[in-house]
Amino acid sequence: MKKKLILFFIIFLTIPFYFGCENIYKSPDNIKLKDSVLVFRMNEDSWDKDSKKAIIEITDDEGIELFNNLIDNATKVEGVLDMAPPSYIAEITSSKNYEGSIGAKTGTIIFELDAFGGLYCKKEDTHTWYTFRTNDVSNFAKYLDKINKKI
Repeated sequence: MKKKLILFFIIFLTIPFYFGCENIYKSPDNIKLKDSVLVFRMNEDSWDKDSKKAIIEITDDEGIELFNNLIDNATKVEGVLDMAPPSYIAEITSSKNYEGSIGAKTGTIIFELDAFGGLYCKKEDTHTWYTFRTNDVSNFAKYLDKINKKI
């Protein structure tokens, strides 16, 4: 009986670890439910916004969903990147309640887009990068063409 009880506890305690580590290479979940996205050009020297005026403001459902897909479907890059500084900063604002918080939350990411894909990192953690899926970049580029905006 003791063996069955011990075996039960071992199985019961290992299940959360299995599900917790399942998506280790997926994009972080703490940038979700975006209500607006402001895109700025980035100053290469300071890694901050180049101006206070956004080059693109995305507030409609289609644009938010496509930007969500860029972030949510990105995969973590392994190793150290040797690259030129990215060109853009996005401020992502959500007024929805998530992660147990109340009120508006703002997240900032630094990103680069090109015809072959792109990548991003959170401004607070420039050592961890994620690559966008080519299909998501293509869909987002089509959306930008539709609203007559260029990045």
